[in-house]
Amino acid sequence: MKKIQKESDGIVTLKFVTRHVVGYSVSAVIVTFLHQNTQTFSTTDKAKLYIGAGAIGAILADACRDRVNKNVDGVIDGYNKIADIMNTPLVTTE
Repeated sequence: MKKIQKESDGIVTLKFVTRHVVGYSVSAVIVTFLHQNTQTFSTTDKAKLYIGAGAIGAILADACRDRVNKNVDGVIDGYNKIADIMNTPLVTTE
């Protein structure tokens, strides 16, 4: 089995995409919630709503960065340990 490098392009992309999907999802939920529970009378009110939801999503994406990195790195470490075990030749005693 081949080992995985933690800073390879695919892993960095996975971390980036995961972090941003979390941020955009939170922003969408907040916008939906605020649209249902507030009255927006002007375009300025709507812009404030979207900007605020985007800011909260960005803050949460930033906050989840460490957790995503830790979890993905843990999975890679586990995979690499299995790869080491699989690549180690069996010792035979005769």
